[in-house]
Amino acid sequence: MNSSSTKVTKIFRSCLLFFTSCLIFHGIIVLYGAPLLVSFRETFLFAVLLSTFTTLRCLCMLGPNVQAWIRVFSKNG
Repeated sequence: MNSSSTKVTKIFRSCLLFFTSCLIFHGIIVLYGAPLLVSFRETFLFAVLLSTFTTLRCLCMLGPNVQAWIRVFSKNG
């Protein structure tokens, strides 16, 4: 019972991290000059595509463990 609840928690945290990365990429794309209101859908789908190619791979390998992410992507890790 405990292992299934931890799996559900990991999946939920992974989905939350993926959605957060989509929002961060969307913000970066808009800051670089993509139209915010005119083509919101296309801009957000581009952010989802970028998140899929970058964040999803790391989520599959490292999981939602933020400390592991910091250890991998920091200079002194």
